[in-house]
Amino acid sequence: MSFHGSPGTGKNYIAEHIARALYKKSANSKFVHKYRGRVDFPLESHVEQYRIKLVTDIQNAISKCPKSLFIFDEILEKRYSFSSPILVDQRLQKC
Repeated sequence: MSFHGSPGTGKNYIAEHIARALYKKSANSKFVHKYRGRVDFPLESHVEQYRIKLVTDIQNAISKCPKSLFIFDEILEKRYSFSSPILVDQRLQKC
């Protein structure tokens, strides 16, 4: 799922509810993975490194729990986008 909207419209609130419904420890579950654009991906010049790390993180998480939850916060606010290539990365098609 992808939630879009202005700040303060409840996107994170809904993500927390989904995590709570899926996992006993809610967002604190080791199967919930949250990435914050400004914190986790601050430099435009490192986009390819971030993409490779994300693919690896997603593969590892899915191998441990196929129902892992990934929350990307403020990713689309960045001037660059690296989340789209993740969806079609050949290494993830095995998952």
